[in-house]
Amino acid sequence: MRDGRLSDTPNVLIVYYKKDDSIEHEALKRYLANNKYEGSKMHKLGSIPHGPWYFVNLDNKICVQGRIGIGFAKPYFDHAVTVYEFMHIDERYRKVNDLNDFEIKCIFDKYKGKKMLEF
Repeated sequence: MRDGRLSDTPNVLIVYYKKDDSIEHEALKRYLANNKYEGSKMHKLGSIPHGPWYFVNLDNKICVQGRIGIGFAKPYFDHAVTVYEFMHIDERYRKVNDLNDFEIKCIFDKYKGKKMLEF
């Protein structure tokens, strides 16, 4: 477990997976593990139900599965991304180290005016 906190840097994304798509959820968990993301200390919250999303900090590689009614951190662009968009963003971010990169911003631009989990 890493020493940092999820909200230590502002580069936190919410990664949404379709609730009924176990393949997508498993792909996300596998990607996070393969890319050395570690669970936050906040993952031990007892009986609060999980939501179909993860909070992921790109800088300190900490993640936690979302919990209904709990905002672990403010997402950078105020909108969630899909699992496959996240994978692309993460790979691009490792190259350019800038979430304001044109390629990354284009992903979020299509969500302008939509609610956090509205796709």
